[in-house]
Order: sequence, then structure tokens, then C-alpha cells
Amino acid sequence: MIDPDDENITPDVKKQRVQDEILKGGTKRNHTQTAGINWNLPINKIPIFDWITSNFGYNVSYNWVAAPKSIQAALGNTISNNVNWNINGNADLNKLYNKVKPFGDHEACFLEKNFSRAVYCELVKNVSPIDTIGIDRL
Repeated sequence: MIDPDDENITPDVKKQRVQDEILKGGTKRNHTQTAGINWNLPINKIPIFDWITSNFGYNVSYNWVAAPKSIQAALGNTISNNVNWNINGNADLNKLYNKVKPFGDHEACFLEKNFSRAVYCELVKNVSPIDTIGIDRL
């Protein structure tokens, strides 16, 4: 690299420095590095939680930027890094409704031609299982 501070540089030295820089790939001015990992948490493998899916993510980055040579001694270079953790979850409520007895087959409720059964299905969707005692005679 040819620095502006070099006042007494000859053309031969300048040519040699340029060739050296080309052969070694130049002077590093910027370096960035990133890594990440994602993992599907196996909570849905537990039978009672088979209606839940979740995943975990970890990402990290590192960045180094060289300052110009003219101010490098006074201010130095810039280094930064970043870490990001995240957890996401999803719930399949259709699977949950089919697991809970009072809800039963909730999709069949919409196909019911029997008015009282359809009303029952609507009631069951909107109340807790304790409140449904005695309603199932409809």
C-alpha cells in the first residue's frame, strides 16, 4: 500500500510496493464474519404437546473496519459485534380442540344439520370444560 505519508518514494519503490500488494491480495480494510444456527425444539414429540411447534435461533456477527492510515494512530480501527437469540412458537389449535373431550370433532359441528347440535357446538367452543357439564344431552 502506498501511504500519502511517504514523501521520498521513488518510482521503482512505488512499483515494487504495488506488485507486493497485488501478490498478497491487498491490505485488509474490512472484515466481516457471521454465523448462525437454528434448531427445531422437540416439544411436539411429547404427546400432550403435539399441537405445539417451536424453534430456537442463535446468530452472531463480527465486523472490523480499518481507519484511514492518516488517523489510524490517533483514533484506531472500528470493531463491532452482535448477538441475536430468538425463540418462536406456533400452536395448531385444530389439534388442541380435537384433543380436548368437550370440544370433540369441532369441524363436524359446521356440517351438522341438526340445529340443537350446532348450537351445542357453538356453546362448547365459547365456554370452559367445567361449564359444559349437563349440556351434552342436547
